[in-house]
Amino acid sequence: MVNVLLMAKSMKGPRFVSVTWEDAWSDDNGEWSPENVHESHHPAVMQTVGWLLLENDVGVSIFNERDTKTGGYRGRTFIPGRMIMKVEDFPPKRIKRKNAKLPVSELSQGI
Repeated sequence: MVNVLLMAKSMKGPRFVSVTWEDAWSDDNGEWSPENVHESHHPAVMQTVGWLLLENDVGVSIFNERDTKTGGYRGRTFIPGRMIMKVEDFPPKRIKRKNAKLPVSELSQGI
């Protein structure tokens, strides 16, 4: 069996990222009035993950599939820059602490 994490670390190329962004939405559920429309009057906050091929002031282009033979990408999502809240490596890098030990109670939770 191939170790996917080891493969991903050895591949050179675009970063694999998580993009958190605000999206427009619509619904046809329920009846709305001036009194209750404020309850959901905000953008949806979305998270999209993929290979980041382009990032600039205009926005980001990330891709959800990579061809292991050709190295090409497909499944493009473009997110306008003004909608982006944050772009970060995925999965997030763990912070290593010196002498960090888990309490016995946390060690036994996975059993």
